[in-house]
Amino acid sequence: MNIAVYEKTLENTLGEINHLIRSFHLDMVSFSEMPFREMFSFLSRYIRYIPDPPTIELVMRPKILLRRRGGDCDDKTISACSYFICRGVKCGYSIVAEKKDKDYHHIFAFFILENKKYDFDCTYPSSKYLDRIAWAKRKDFLIYDNGVFFT
Repeated sequence: MNIAVYEKTLENTLGEINHLIRSFHLDMVSFSEMPFREMFSFLSRYIRYIPDPPTIELVMRPKILLRRRGGDCDDKTISACSYFICRGVKCGYSIVAEKKDKDYHHIFAFFILENKKYDFDCTYPSSKYLDRIAWAKRKDFLIYDNGVFFT
């Protein structure tokens, strides 16, 4: 079914996110003609935000997210990055925290056009297209040829 369930750690989560993006990005190929703004609206409004249980991390491939019509920030990030890969657009994801002394607690996709990075945080129905929030702590990971590298 391709839903991973494991102990909630940053290392486990990022490893599984990388695996699902590399392995299942073609789940989003049927959406590759959809304009960016429409894809953002689709993921933020049609796909409900459903948080994971407190001590378990669920991470799912795009096909499962679409079938369930619900997931959290990591699930929507996997689908957004997969969509950008299918479109041939350079992309990645960011992990963030509200305070420098806090653990990373949120993830979202970004894409790059003409050497400019655009945030694509479609987690919640209230999310705004290309909104850039000044997070206190942020680490970006750029996807290259189905591999992920820290930037």
